[in-house]
Amino acid sequence: MSTTPKRFDIWFVKANTVLKEVPYEIATNYLQTGRITAEDRVRAEGTKDWILVKKMDLLSAYLPRTVEAKVFDESDAIEPLELEIPWKKGHGEEDDDVDMIPLIDISMVLLIFFMMTTTVASISRIKVPDVSNAFKVDSNPGTITVQIDLLSDERIEYALGLGAAAPTPDSDHLTESQLFSRLDEQFKAMGTHSAKVRIAAHRDLTYETVNQILKGIETRKRSGVLIDDITVETGQKR
Repeated sequence: MSTTPKRFDIWFVKANTVLKEVPYEIATNYLQTGRITAEDRVRAEGTKDWILVKKMDLLSAYLPRTVEAKVFDESDAIEPLELEIPWKKGHGEEDDDVDMIPLIDISMVLLIFFMMTTTVASISRIKVPDVSNAFKVDSNPGTITVQIDLLSDERIEYALGLGAAAPTPDSDHLTESQLFSRLDEQFKAMGTHSAKVRIAAHRDLTYETVNQILKGIETRKRSGVLIDDITVETGQKR
């Protein structure tokens, strides 16, 4: 029964160098790493003949082997290769993500705008021009707005609002006498608190109509009603 030689002399043919008494484990490692080629020669300890590495069964099994790629099917040979290359797609090849932030900002601005215009509209049906010294309507209930509107059938209609609130049903669509009656009730309810009166009149109303309401309020002021300021603004119907 033959035994595996423990040492080998190795002749590196290309470098014409001989390495003696190389242990078997190291020789196989050299083969696996390609330091010994199939055309080099080896000689087992105790022998005199040099043998090609590829012809020595003990060592040739450790030679690196190349595996040739085989085409198993004709369809495999002609099938296109799929390369995972991140090609940059042109504009329009896919839907771009829409940035919603500007749209949300615009929506908020429009919402605030409509809220503000709705509040102003609820205060008065009469659209008055914007001027630098215009009367400022705030949420103070001491601010009284008298609205004088000219309807399409030439009838005159009155309404009374407090602060930033719209006229209540019992203070809307009034006649002149009803308007002064509601004013007297409001002045009485305010007691010792002073009031500011704003008259918002349709632009097509005559001076006499507006002046008649203004005189009625001034008469009440002279009689002791606490009125700080009376402002008249004319505009056009919304």
